[in-house]
Amino acid sequence: SALDALTHLIEAYLSKGAYPMTDALVVPGISMAYRSLVALAERRTTDTSHEEMAQAALWGGIALANAGLGAVHGLVAPLGGLCAVPHGAGCGCLLPATFAMNVQALRSRAPNSVALVRAEHLARMILSEDEKDRTPEHAADALARLRRALDVPPLTKYGVSDTNFGEIIAGSRAGSMRNNPI
Repeated sequence: SALDALTHLIEAYLSKGAYPMTDALVVPGISMAYRSLVALAERRTTDTSHEEMAQAALWGGIALANAGLGAVHGLVAPLGGLCAVPHGAGCGCLLPATFAMNVQALRSRAPNSVALVRAEHLARMILSEDEKDRTPEHAADALARLRRALDVPPLTKYGVSDTNFGEIIAGSRAGSMRNNPI
């Protein structure tokens, strides 16, 4: 569920419906949630990391209700019904690649997009200052590493295969897709 909360925050930040009030919640929320998940992956959680994750989850819920979500939630919805993929695990699996694909599409089709600026800011929020290359692509890699560090299995472990893609895509045309940045 914490990966779902992080996804709520990231998707609300990149959403076409984002605005200053949602930004006020998601910007600190993303850092808090990511930091808490890293602590969990490293088996060094504290009362503070639990409190921060709870606060970030609350803010993500408020932000998603006001800004909307994106492609991760659009795609994860049919996965639950088709392959019994747990919602949070599905979000954790889909977030890195969906984020990377959104960035790639924004770079090629909307290079002056506010969402691309936000994706670059997001990379700086989650990647440490020690990292040489704090790009959205490296942030996507960091999200994938985090999912693996948390022992969340890939979607194939739930039975998802390329034979499901048609049904997944057909089932993903719901409301969350409307606010995807591109």
